Amino acid sequence: MNNKNLLVSTWAELSHKVLSSILVDHGAIFPIRDVIQENQRWFPPKDRPIWQAMIGCLGDDAPPTVEAVSLRVNGATPKGYIQQIANLWNDEDNRRVIHHATELRNVGMLADLRQLGQELASQDNPTPGGIT
Repeated sequence: MNNKNLLVSTWAELSHKVLSSILVDHGAIFPIRDVIQENQRWFPPKDRPIWQAMIGCLGDDAPPTVEAVSLRVNGATPKGYIQQIANLWNDEDNRRVIHHATELRNVGMLADLRQLGQELASQDNPTPGGIT
């Protein structure tokens, strides 16, 4: 497996560990939000609508259940995807949720930097501000 595929795989796995903890243990959103803030960029693009829906639940004082989150994503994820993530929950991951949230943030930052590097490399003049 090359580095890019490993990064994508790790990113998705961490995201699912964090999201499944919230979907099953609704109180887990508070310590996770302390680590991630409300920044959806630390999640893989496919999971960003789920995180935003969870934050929306908090704003409405509603628990981020599978049903509540599914309603809020309004078709932005494949049917059954949120339930699939909830089904990945396990007690060990839930005990380590702060660690997983921190790692998710770190991998998300790395993915963000990688994307920025690719955007800069694809420009005719890749140096910031044209400085040589």
